[in-house]
Amino acid sequence: MAVSCMVLRALDPIHHRGLRIALGAFRTTPINSLYAEAGEPSLEHRRMKLAFNYVLKLKSLPRNPCHDVVFEAPLSDFSADTKSEPNLVANTFEILRMPTSA
Repeated sequence: MAVSCMVLRALDPIHHRGLRIALGAFRTTPINSLYAEAGEPSLEHRRMKLAFNYVLKLKSLPRNPCHDVVFEAPLSDFSADTKSEPNLVANTFEILRMPTSA
C-alpha cells in the first residue's frame, strides 16, 4: 500500500514541534539544526532506513511467509498506479538495486 507523500509530509511539522519542545528551541531554529542537535533523522530518512532494514532482514529469512510475496512477485506488482505515489517496496529494491527474484 502506497501512502501519498502529502500525507507523510503532514507529519513533519508535528515531528519538528516535538523536537523544538524537547530541545527548548525557538520557532525560528532551522529544521536541520534541530535534527543535528537532537541526533534524530528526518522522518523520511527514518522510513527509508527502516524499509532497508526490513528488506535486508527479510532477504536473509527465506522461510518467512512474506519472503515469497516480496521477492518472488514481479516488481510490477509493487508499482503504484499513476494516481498514487511510488511504493516503498519498489523504491527500496530500486535504491538497493536488488534483484526481485532469488
